Amino acid sequence: MKRKKLITSGNTLIEVLVALGILSIFMSAIFTMESANKSIKIKTNFAKERISIVKCLKEKVINEVSSEELMRNFQNKTVYASKEKIELKSLLKANIFEIFTDEKPSSYPYAELNIYKEGELINCKVTILNREDLKSQYSFYKGINR
Repeated sequence: MKRKKLITSGNTLIEVLVALGILSIFMSAIFTMESANKSIKIKTNFAKERISIVKCLKEKVINEVSSEELMRNFQNKTVYASKEKIELKSLLKANIFEIFTDEKPSSYPYAELNIYKEGELINCKVTILNREDLKSQYSFYKGINR
């Protein structure tokens, strides 16, 4: 009886190359999923930070400033806040009139505030610009009598 060879001379190199190809496909899929996961976490953190900034601005506009002061200083014009002024630590310490100015900041990120009257309400629109093509807009209302 003749014994068969378990390993033939021509197939061993091909088998190794196929195994390496399959391994590289799996590794690239894992790295792609990992980088996508990191990107999602970063975007989520930015979203949470922007929401915190807007909540803080909203509380300042609604509770700390009268409607007359708000309309007298900011009505029908766009005012800006630089990166340093929209950090949460700075927002908590400063007055709304110290945060926003008429000068547009030269570097991103920054915030824009537009205020205009709609009947018995004051519409406040906050836009946070992270880059020229990446912005988030939020709107809230303040009653005239508050």
